[in-house]
Amino acid sequence: VPDTFSTGGNSSYSDYMSCNDNHNATDPQCMCDNWIDRVISKTNPDKACHNPDGSKCGFESGLSNCTCTCSQESLDNSNKYIGMMPVYMDPEDEYCYGQWFSHPK
Repeated sequence: VPDTFSTGGNSSYSDYMSCNDNHNATDPQCMCDNWIDRVISKTNPDKACHNPDGSKCGFESGLSNCTCTCSQESLDNSNKYIGMMPVYMDPEDEYCYGQWFSHPK
């Protein structure tokens, strides 16, 4: 899939979608990946995530009002193909612990 931002450069997958923000494990709704998932994958969240007042999201400002946006092309691809993101436990860590995957319904 071309032009992905969350895959760490792996074009075999579409962009990862966060699938647990609706707090309903029996019917998770997937959406544009959220701020914390972008941090975990070492994707810069400041490019696409913001608070309602336009300020940057972060632990200090709270995450409940944070909104991240994805292009329509990214969302369309992620609704057709498996999404992937690398997982780092510390943004400063170079070691990738594995990958998380999102699956279209």
